[in-house]
Amino acid sequence: MNKKKISKILQCSLILTLFCFLFFQLRCSSERSQRLRIKEYERLISQGAKWVDSFFMSLNPDSIYLDSALVYLNAAAKCECVERDIILYNKGFVYFHKRDYEKAIETIDSIDTEQFALMESIIIEKIKAKRAESCGNMIERDIHYNNIAEEIDRYLSLNQPVFDSIMRLPDKAAIWKDSRFAGLHYLQIYHRAEIIGADRMNRELDSLQTKKSYNKDYIDEVKEDVEKWESGESNFNFPFN
Repeated sequence: MNKKKISKILQCSLILTLFCFLFFQLRCSSERSQRLRIKEYERLISQGAKWVDSFFMSLNPDSIYLDSALVYLNAAAKCECVERDIILYNKGFVYFHKRDYEKAIETIDSIDTEQFALMESIIIEKIKAKRAESCGNMIERDIHYNNIAEEIDRYLSLNQPVFDSIMRLPDKAAIWKDSRFAGLHYLQIYHRAEIIGADRMNRELDSLQTKKSYNKDYIDEVKEDVEKWESGESNFNFPFN
């Protein structure tokens, strides 16, 4: 093999090695940049959450806390790695507590995740109910709460065999662990109780337990909660309440 050929091979080898090195460096740099972008996104989300926490923890909650949360959420929305629906949900939550109900509805309605469709509809009805309540229109408020109860009822009816089997579990704790069906059922009862009152709601629960053979301990515990809601001893913990 002559020197010229050897030189050519070495030159090609050097170029290939250099290319591979540069590619590796660029890839590592890209991965580092991505990690930094994700870290910055998480920092902005975390800061937004802290301002919301400050709003709830303050003895004199001021909208400046929520405005500050929006600044961070809007900054997070500009990140390349943004999780759009998480941003929209949190912004809707902030607008709700700012009592900017129109903006809250518009923001939550922008979420297009199919799996979130039912909860999106429920949240929008809750915001509309709160908007009506803020205007002193209790009839319209109850219409929206009734819409929530009916929508959940339709969903549970479509999944009736599964829902019934969960409600009949012998272990009450196992029922509460099911956040989808038990959680929706609990939410349905809460809003129905707001409309018809504790006594009538608890009679309906007794009838349901007898007819469907649902776990009595679970039903009795829910009935206790209904009484507490009406007496003001306990508040229902839901983000858009």
